[in-house]
Amino acid sequence: MRQAFTKRPTDAHLTTTQVRTVRRRTPLAVSASVGTALCAFTLSAAAQNVTLYGTVDAGVVAVRNDAPKAGNQTLVGSGIASPSRWGIRGKEDLGGGLSAIFQLESGFDTDTGEMKPFAGNPSSATPTLPNGTTGTGFNRRASLGLTGDFGQILIGRDYSPLYYAGYYVDVMHFGFFGNLQSIVQAAGGLERLARLSNGVFYTSPVIGGFKARAVYSFGSEGSGGAGGIPKRANTFYGLGGEYTNGGLNIHATYQKLNYPEVAGKPAAFTGNVLSRWDAMLGAIYTTGPFSVSTSYWKVGNPQNAQSAAVGVSYAFGANKVYAQMQRLEQKGLLSTSRNANIFGVAFTHDLSRRTQLYASYGHIQNRSNAAFALLASDLYIAPTAAGQTPSAFGMGIKHDF
Repeated sequence: MRQAFTKRPTDAHLTTTQVRTVRRRTPLAVSASVGTALCAFTLSAAAQNVTLYGTVDAGVVAVRNDAPKAGNQTLVGSGIASPSRWGIRGKEDLGGGLSAIFQLESGFDTDTGEMKPFAGNPSSATPTLPNGTTGTGFNRRASLGLTGDFGQILIGRDYSPLYYAGYYVDVMHFGFFGNLQSIVQAAGGLERLARLSNGVFYTSPVIGGFKARAVYSFGSEGSGGAGGIPKRANTFYGLGGEYTNGGLNIHATYQKLNYPEVAGKPAAFTGNVLSRWDAMLGAIYTTGPFSVSTSYWKVGNPQNAQSAAVGVSYAFGANKVYAQMQRLEQKGLLSTSRNANIFGVAFTHDLSRRTQLYASYGHIQNRSNAAFALLASDLYIAPTAAGQTPSAFGMGIKHDF
């Protein structure tokens, strides 16, 4: 029987009926390469405008599930308040207000030291692996570009406009149990939804309180040969807008994925390309120590899912409290609906500008035919069967560097 708890594979393909974990131990060669890169960085950083940064997050989690004889666990978890990650970013002043920039960022599990696996190469997509094969590396970001008065343009791997919109209207900012990432599992995972490879990304300057984001991904970059992946497979475009006026922040985004059609036994590419659109509208209002937010998410066919949420937060002294409620729905191919109600609360206490203690509780009430997981920032609590209602309480520490 599968355990009720498993680490969330940040970039794996998730469905509402099955949550799979692909775990791969990092080879010694990878560890050596990382060490060599860090040594080289240390020697050259002083001569360049380069920053080593990251977050380390770990805590103890008590899990409760209503599965018979397998409902309770206590364990160490990574990524409750924030994903554990490290990165390097740099900037060179080219004159005239123009700068060259780059960023490389990778996730890891604090409790085991393992690097995060991800399927970020759509060029390796197959009929049974729509996101491509799984590996390790800079799973979160790998980009290079220019920034200036015109805005910012990047090439490589980065986030979609929908990710930014969701992050900013979530009072929990994609952290703690009950954050707004819940719809990701209904959408099939973060890849080709919130993170994109082979992309060109543009962010405009702020004009009259308005900022725009746009992205185009070349997808699998296939040749379109017989039996191969179609030319337009996994191409993607997205548009997002942000408006800020005082304490009010409004976000709207629309994006479209072109994915290859698969059919037959064994599965094979048909040569056709189908489309799915995703959208989000949300707002957050902050006055003094109090914030309130609301959002609506929609993922088109074939996943056909939607989510609505409302959240609040209140800061006092070095402390902050959060609460959020969501309704997640997904309609199946046979018009059967899978529904769940999600609730989460959290408390944080800042020991310093970089170090924080936290506690978080979350609960998901799955209806009889739903099997959605309860998500924190970078881990999830998976039910072992449809209709179960997992909950979790975690306490931990987060340090930024």
